[in-house]
This record gives sequence, C-alpha cells and structure tokens, in this order.
Amino acid sequence: MTSIGFNVSNEQEFDEAIQLACTENNRIKVKDGYYFALKDISGSELWVQVNNKNECIGMNPHFSGKSNMYTLLNASVNRPDSILDGAFHAWAEPEGTIEQSGLYPFVFDLPNSNLYPDIVLPQLLHIQLAAFTHELNVYQNEEDYFAQQDGEVKFAAQSFIPTGLFGDSEVAQATAMFTGNVLETKRTQNTITGEFFNWSLIETLGGTIDMVTDEQLLSQPIEVGNIVKGSFWLSGTLIGTPELAKKSLFQRLFK
Repeated sequence: MTSIGFNVSNEQEFDEAIQLACTENNRIKVKDGYYFALKDISGSELWVQVNNKNECIGMNPHFSGKSNMYTLLNASVNRPDSILDGAFHAWAEPEGTIEQSGLYPFVFDLPNSNLYPDIVLPQLLHIQLAAFTHELNVYQNEEDYFAQQDGEVKFAAQSFIPTGLFGDSEVAQATAMFTGNVLETKRTQNTITGEFFNWSLIETLGGTIDMVTDEQLLSQPIEVGNIVKGSFWLSGTLIGTPELAKKSLFQRLFK
C-alpha cells in the first residue's frame, strides 16, 4: 500500500485505513456484501470488503490512472481468501475472440470484481492496469539498458513476462515482470495521508501500464525517456461497460 501513499505496516494502521474508508458515501452494494471505495484525487484507492454479516473480510489497493490495454478476457479466476476477491485471465492485443491468441496471457486482480458476476466470457475489453512495484531498476535510455544487461539472452526494451502463470501454485497469481519506456512520470502526493509516491505511465509490449512505486525503492529519480525493468503485482479495472449475461424474469426475482 505504500506504493500509493498508504503507509499500512501494522494491525493498528490497517484498522485505521478500514475506518477511513468505511463511510456511507463510499458504500457499494454487491451480491455477497459491500465494497467501501476510498478514492483520492491522486488516483490512489482502497477497496474495503464487508460481507452480508457486516464483517470486514479484506481490503485491496488500486490506482486509477491513464493506462489502456486492449485485451481478451477469457476466464475468471477465483480467489479462495475472500468471496469479494476476484481476477481475470486475459490476453494482450488479442486476435479477435479466439481463445489463447494474442501477444501473451496474464492475470490481473480486480478490486471490484463482484460488480461483474454475470460478465460474458470470452469478451474483448479495454482495461486500466496498475502495476504495484516490488523491485525496480531504472536505466537512462535504451543504450544504457542494453549496455548493462549480462548474459547472452537480453530482454527487449519492451517486454512482458506473466510470472503469475508459472510455478507450483494451483491458483494463478496477478504478478509479472516487464520492461518499458517511461512516457510520463510524476512525484505524486496522496492527499488523504500526505505521503508521496511515484507514478509513471509505462509503454510496454501490449499497451500502457500505470506503474506506482514507493519512493524508498528508487535509487534515482525516474525521468521521461528512461527504461524501467522490474517485478510487479497487477490490479486492473474495466474500461466502459462490459456485456453481461441476460437473465430471465425468474432469475432476476429469485437470484
């Protein structure tokens, strides 16, 4: 959460963030409970999850920015930790609605997944994708980037590896490694907390991504024209109104 200016490092700070978000004006009713969406003008967001027993069962961060990726959403991914968690399996720059076609597959989490319980899949959609930085290297330009790569195999200046689809985990994770070019960047302040963080719009293979980074992870300022390479957690929201499955009158009355 420090990537978007919420310094939540212990149980007390976690509880304080929940109380800050859980106001009537922030409440969104969904089938299995409520979301309480705390949104700052910086783009920083906290989505608190409350079930129908009025119990808090989770909280997810998100950042609402400028990114846009054209994708094919071809499957939902269940999250066992919370009934209000959810994710999608997607393909970047798909070739129509043919499953398993496009530049690469990946998974992203949604802070508001229960708003779309009846979404039609597969479906072509644009998404806004935020990458929360775990590790990051910053290079002055492409020449500097390629000069500092070791080994025979070198990653392109724009690349994307869906690391969450690899490994022994039975449930796909919303993680990735990517490289990309910095189109825009700004030292951004979360006006709710007063804390600063870095936001950058990154052009990578498959589209643009909003990258948010705790300033303590930066060894140097990020500038337009830099190349970045790192590992990230991915949180996304849907752009526009997705197609939902039509329900019969019986289903609408007795769902």
